[in-house]
Amino acid sequence: MAHVKPTARLVALVPVLAVLTVAFAASAEARAPRSFFGIQAWTTPSKSEFRTIASARPGTYRFTLLWSVVEFQKGARNWGPMDEEVRGAAHNGMTPFPVLLGSPRFAAP
Repeated sequence: MAHVKPTARLVALVPVLAVLTVAFAASAEARAPRSFFGIQAWTTPSKSEFRTIASARPGTYRFTLLWSVVEFQKGARNWGPMDEEVRGAAHNGMTPFPVLLGSPRFAAP
């Protein structure tokens, strides 16, 4: 077996270290943004529940937007319940993300 000088070993090690450095840097940048992580509630959380949810630092707050609740009668809209959820999420640092579900009887009997 041939004897390899220490400087030759070092020269061979430099490209390996460069590749590892690039790989670690790329993996650090590949993390999902905070907005990727979210939570969904089935009922409107109270103010204290919103604070508890926010402590987990989700980026989005998903909630069910029932069309039949907002527009129970054609042309008669009530955004009050949705406003409460949007306000609670935004006040606690989360982006509200409504998920539209269903339709009122006048739209699709």
